[in-house]
Amino acid sequence: RKFELEKRSAELFKKVPQTQNSYSTIKPFWGNTTANEWLWDGKILRPRWNVDPRFAWTFDGETVKPFYGNNIYEQYSWDGETFKPVWRTNRAQEWSWDGKILKPLWDTDWANQYKIEDGVIRPWSNVHPEREWQLDGDIPVPLIILIISGIALPE
Repeated sequence: RKFELEKRSAELFKKVPQTQNSYSTIKPFWGNTTANEWLWDGKILRPRWNVDPRFAWTFDGETVKPFYGNNIYEQYSWDGETFKPVWRTNRAQEWSWDGKILKPLWDTDWANQYKIEDGVIRPWSNVHPEREWQLDGDIPVPLIILIISGIALPE
């Protein structure tokens, strides 16, 4: 009371910018949604209910890589249209995005071609509703590829 510490701390608290954390999530519509839900905070993609850093990924706008560790074979490049491994060739992990359809670059199976509409990622052919994902917020396309392709696993 003598130094009016409560008053001073209240004034200092008002000066601190109040930002609201904005998180985006992606999870499957069907199946075990709790175990497969992912959280993106603008810097790190991680499973929502598992904070182990070994399952987290980072994305700087060009490169997707694990948050923990330095395995160069798990680094992927993104040029705005093509997602592919940086230090190796693996045709099964190369994807493309033309602004409408998200698909593996070397696979012609329609069941593996996805469209993103109104917060839903669904197979283009509508034959496999069990592969639908719910998207809340904004998650970069390469991170969506990382999850729906199964490259990133929650555990």
